Amino acid sequence: HRGQEVDLLIRRGNLLVPVEIKSAETFSVAFVSAIRAYRAELGSTLSEGYVVYGGTDSFVLEGTRALPAGSGLTTGLGLDPR
Repeated sequence: HRGQEVDLLIRRGNLLVPVEIKSAETFSVAFVSAIRAYRAELGSTLSEGYVVYGGTDSFVLEGTRALPAGSGLTTGLGLDPR
């Protein structure tokens, strides 16, 4: 990942889930750059990535799912909050 970092790496089974957290209300394709770098280095050990941001739209870009902050983050990440 050569100097790139993600905000969270969550282990789900044998996979790692990369998560970027951004306060911006407008999504930028630059938000997926660190996840892209991790995916290139770690390959199949990395699950779909997530960007949590301050906007209102949910969508997928380059295998990374954008989620609005406060949109049920644990549900969107497939995590059990218990």
